Amino acid sequence: MTSKPNTFEYAINHNETDDFFRGKGRYFVRSPDYFGHVHGANISGQVCRFVGDSEENGEKFEQAFLTYMTGLDVTGEELSHLLANLSSYFAEKNRGRMGEVNLFSSHDSPAALLLLRYLALLHHAGLYDAVKPELEIHASYIEKLGSDVVFACMREVEAAC
Repeated sequence: MTSKPNTFEYAINHNETDDFFRGKGRYFVRSPDYFGHVHGANISGQVCRFVGDSEENGEKFEQAFLTYMTGLDVTGEELSHLLANLSSYFAEKNRGRMGEVNLFSSHDSPAALLLLRYLALLHHAGLYDAVKPELEIHASYIEKLGSDVVFACMREVEAAC
């Protein structure tokens, strides 16, 4: 019996990880409740299976996610994708399914600094206040899962601006 190919591994091998994290094209998983993409399905299914195969795959996921964060456009849609991916990541991390993946190991980790930078860009673009309610929803969820990194970045951006 042949196992189903891993779409995250495919995305890495075809330089399509940004599409994977955005749920574009072959990586789109339709929600049964609304017409949008279910980021959690890709993270809990494809990514967790991929990173569970080896420590090296965990490192590949981390690098792909950091690269994705680096290339985010400053839009509400991009923020929505990012927040959905973050919430999915922290949910799986909380369940113990992300092994040694530690994207947000501290408030000065590369991922946390990219998040801070992105939120500052949203603020400077005049979008921060409009997206703050969505930020707070995800930040609260992530905090319940054991990380205050989103709230910490929000506080820092608000204090600086």
